[in-house]
Amino acid sequence: MKNPSAFWLPDVKIVEEHGGTEYTVTGSYEGTETLDKKLRRIMEQNAADDKSSITEDADE
Repeated sequence: MKNPSAFWLPDVKIVEEHGGTEYTVTGSYEGTETLDKKLRRIMEQNAADDKSSITEDADE
């Protein structure tokens, strides 16, 4: 592994309170590609999906 720190993520915990209920979200990443490459690939795919779903209305 050329860059072991590319696979290290700090512990992340997000806590939100809504209407007296506390919601906690935690997560982890297990993968073979660096997180920044994975996020870039996902964002590019989402952008491509968004472009393919754009339609133009006909002039009325």
